[in-house]
Amino acid sequence: MLDIVQHIVESHPAEDLTTLREREGGWTVTEVVGHLLDCERLFLERAQLTVTQDSPMLPFPPQDEEVLKGRYNEREPMDIVNDWREAREKFLAFLKTIPEEDWEREGRHPQYPPFSLNDQLFLASWHDPLHIRQITRILSKS
Repeated sequence: MLDIVQHIVESHPAEDLTTLREREGGWTVTEVVGHLLDCERLFLERAQLTVTQDSPMLPFPPQDEEVLKGRYNEREPMDIVNDWREAREKFLAFLKTIPEEDWEREGRHPQYPPFSLNDQLFLASWHDPLHIRQITRILSKS
């Protein structure tokens, strides 16, 4: 998925990536990619908490606030992609260390019932294609 986003970013003018929006008040492409970066870091944090604590409360920060805080439209789009790639590599490296018996450990998510590490991995894998579709909708406005 990262390679798809990288290709999209490399194939479009930075101005389109930082100004086009699907709707008024919606995110730009760079903000969507920034959100993917934010979530990658969040997925790692949640997984670490789930493995190291008994039934931890999993963080669920407000996404729009996180995107605003990241100031992604002021950054080079490929820098955001590269930061996302680095965060993904850290997440995958951590997942490789988890023993089989820990995959059913659960955390508490504010919007879901008990949320196992398996559930977290499912959410993480579902998340990228959802936002790639969003990116293509945004760029169709050009």
